[in-house]
Amino acid sequence: MVITEDVLKSDIKQNKLVNFYYFYGKEAFLTKTYTERVREAFAPDLDEFNLIKFSGFPGIDLLEETVETLPVFAEKKVVQIHDLDAEKIDIDSFEKLLAIFSDIPEYCAVIISITGFTPAKKDKTKKLMSCVEKHGAVCEFDLMSRPKATELIVKKAARLNCKISRQNAEELYDLTLGSLTLIGCEIEKLAAYAGRDGEITRQAIDLLTPRLTETKVFNLATALTDKKSRDAFKILDDLFSQNTEPVIILSSLSGAFVDLYRARLGKDYRVQSAQVAADFNYPKNRAWLMNKAPLPMNYLENCISALYKADIKLKSAPLNGRFVIEKTMSEILVMK
Repeated sequence: MVITEDVLKSDIKQNKLVNFYYFYGKEAFLTKTYTERVREAFAPDLDEFNLIKFSGFPGIDLLEETVETLPVFAEKKVVQIHDLDAEKIDIDSFEKLLAIFSDIPEYCAVIISITGFTPAKKDKTKKLMSCVEKHGAVCEFDLMSRPKATELIVKKAARLNCKISRQNAEELYDLTLGSLTLIGCEIEKLAAYAGRDGEITRQAIDLLTPRLTETKVFNLATALTDKKSRDAFKILDDLFSQNTEPVIILSSLSGAFVDLYRARLGKDYRVQSAQVAADFNYPKNRAWLMNKAPLPMNYLENCISALYKADIKLKSAPLNGRFVIEKTMSEILVMK
């Protein structure tokens, strides 16, 4: 069966666990968290004999022996397999693996967790997930929505004996691109800076929280469309000071303008922003981009055309990458 995070959370509380799980998704923090929560729910005091962990495919003989061997002085044993890539397993071993997973003994629980890569939508991976769906449960952990994560940030700050406004919590969410792992690290750092009963201010966030490349480039696009040349070139200086490759800057900048173009399309065709985000498969942490104030269609088309030409130049000849980007930015700044 395929289950949601809420269902899994309920199953843990009610002790209604199955003995075979496959956890994956864009939110690695939740994948890791629920792997441990399920393991603890099975048996909180498992020792090294009854908690066996593998990274990747351990080999069919070792896996079979591990799953079928009885637990040592315990009712249950748990086998955790991290980043099992089905596509890298030879066909004979893969068929045997499916046979093992189709008949897991009652005294054994198997938890497969994927955080190091995105499972490929290919034949073996599909068969593996189908096997888990038939004999256990598959749960995908998507990125948390902006409102839900914002609420989490506010509560996390309160638990750390300080406070943060909803607006500043949203800013922190945007800077971390919705990653709960990064949010957790940043909120603890900011809370320590604010001190007991203090407040996490926008100034503290600007001072202590690094802006990820994608966020910086979107701010660069905003500065360009707002005709703020000084801000735009300052952001570009920051990106190059961090040794960001020119091709990455240009690619991300093009993506930011495509976001603005899609938002414009939604406005022109009177489609709700949430629907536009869904139609273009935007993850929850980026759906808010479709709420941006629409810019003129002709202007956006010209900007994207300039960026497209710059991309060709950058990839087809040994040119100075910074010069190409600065020239393109100058062209965008004078467009109407």
